[in-house]
Amino acid sequence: MTSNCHHQEVIEAAKKRVSAAKAQSTSASKVMDAADEMVNTANATMETAIQMLQMAKKSMATAKQNKAAALMQFDVSRREMKEAERLLKEAEERSRWEEEE
Repeated sequence: MTSNCHHQEVIEAAKKRVSAAKAQSTSASKVMDAADEMVNTANATMETAIQMLQMAKKSMATAKQNKAAALMQFDVSRREMKEAERLLKEAEERSRWEEEE
C-alpha cells in the first residue's frame, strides 16, 4: 500500500509538471505570436520607409533638373541683359554724336 501511495504521488507530480509545461508552452506560443506581429510591423514600416526614400530620390532628381533649368534660364537672361545694355549704350552714343553734328 505504501508503494501504491508513492506511485500516486509520482503520478500527481507528473500531472502537475505536464500541466505547468502546457501552460509554459501556451505562454511561449503567445510570445512567439507577438514577436511575429512585431516582425510583420517592422517589415511594413521598412517597406514604407523604402517607398518614401524612393519618392524623396525622385523629388530630389526633379529639384536638381529644375535648378539646372533655372540656372540655364538665368544665364540666358543675363546674356540678354548684357546685350540690351550694350545696345542701349550704342544707341546713347549715336544719339550724342547726332546731337553734336
